[in-house]
Amino acid sequence: MKFTCTQENLNQGFQIVQHATSKNLNLPILNNVLINLKEKEIKLLTTNLDIGISYTVRGKIEDEGSFTVNAKLISDYVNLLPKENIDIELDNKEQLHVKCLGHQTKIKGLNASDYPLIPELSKKNKATINVELFKEAINSVLFAVSKNENRPELNGIYFKFSNNQLTLAATDSYRLAERKINIKQNSLGLVNIIVPSKTLQEVVRVLSILRNNIKDDSEIEIYLSEGQILFVFDNLELVSRLIEGNYPDYEQIIPGKFNTQMIGSVADFLKNIKTVSLFVKENINDITLQFQVNNEDPTKSEVHIRAFNEQLGESDAVVNSNITGIDNNIVVNYVYLLDGLNNIKTEDVKVEIIDNLSPIVISSANQDQYLYIVMPIRQ
Repeated sequence: MKFTCTQENLNQGFQIVQHATSKNLNLPILNNVLINLKEKEIKLLTTNLDIGISYTVRGKIEDEGSFTVNAKLISDYVNLLPKENIDIELDNKEQLHVKCLGHQTKIKGLNASDYPLIPELSKKNKATINVELFKEAINSVLFAVSKNENRPELNGIYFKFSNNQLTLAATDSYRLAERKINIKQNSLGLVNIIVPSKTLQEVVRVLSILRNNIKDDSEIEIYLSEGQILFVFDNLELVSRLIEGNYPDYEQIIPGKFNTQMIGSVADFLKNIKTVSLFVKENINDITLQFQVNNEDPTKSEVHIRAFNEQLGESDAVVNSNITGIDNNIVVNYVYLLDGLNNIKTEDVKVEIIDNLSPIVISSANQDQYLYIVMPIRQ
């Protein structure tokens, strides 16, 4: 095998695929990247047996062939080379000879025939979604995924495909984030799956590397097969196993009616919560939200944000808001609260509660695409 590629193209390719490798003592070849030259394509592939990534790099092929070398080593090396053409050739079937200007290096590797096969999914049916919208949706729920491995179904994000909409949801049993986005095309039908959070973190990471390739109308394609999901964008393909099991019926915990509703500035709410949070109890992170309704003029109502710590002192901040319903209060984890507020993309936020024993619900004041729920701290 022999090919020539620019440093920029090759460096980007290695940066994209190298995270899907695995330090496996029983299968050391999983540390490697497979460089495959076939049918005028330079394809880089890595897998850790749960996730597989392939990326096609532009370049000139002189001789077809394939070989594997340590992914981190060759990635780090290429990253430090001058931004010129790089010539790579397989030397004696046991090492790659890499040349770039005054640099010459030989990197030993392993035969490509021993590399695990990455599953190839049928590309018959798919869902097509705007890339930037998809990235934003993942990030708006990813933080709520559970870290507890005793319930593997909560270690992923729930995907619900309908005719023209994709619903994403994540929960760790203490809070829940749900985001709905439009699908441009859907031939998958009505499907519910659970995608591992690590897979979606990797999707966001590689799309960020490819940000210069993303235009306003760029789309990502999603394909499904039995137990597998495939994401396709530009020259990138990322395939992953799905999480088996049934996702909790979270919709049943979403309150339908509320006793108190507040609409206020996201910026004001964020700033005052951060200020008061300096006085929360360590490891509890509790703040009290006290809603005081002005029945004569609801737009002049107030939310008192309070925290108390025996060692540090106490703090009270007032946020002027539009509150309807009855006077109410609730104690919540301020960190969870900030996570939700930071994903409200409108100027105003809507906060709704029933009482201090029921979940608090946060959403955009004039949109219904994002919903965030936090369970109260019971005192």
